[in-house]
Amino acid sequence: MPAVHPAFQCVVVSPLGKLLDCMATSVVFPAHDGKVGILYGHIPMFCKLDGGVMKITGVPQDVDTLPQIISLSIQGGFALLAANVLTIMAFDAASLEDNSAEKNTSIEKTKTSA
Repeated sequence: MPAVHPAFQCVVVSPLGKLLDCMATSVVFPAHDGKVGILYGHIPMFCKLDGGVMKITGVPQDVDTLPQIISLSIQGGFALLAANVLTIMAFDAASLEDNSAEKNTSIEKTKTSA
């Protein structure tokens, strides 16, 4: 019998639009008063976000694979959790993997223009 991972929906939106909409087994995000961890069945909540790194652990595809972990950099906003749907409304959010690529690109552009 395959392992069952209780999961909930995680949606991240910013002024640029929807950045992420996935099923997650856990999410940790920076709130105004410290880090908050969310698992399936968490009580409903609404809180103000702080700046920092948000980590989303996805649902494993099968028993033999590890879950995907997504890291996002967020800068303020609000988090709403109700009926196992977590909605992060961030003032600014970006994937950490994308940020490193953008930094490398901007460094290369600076070197070539100098």
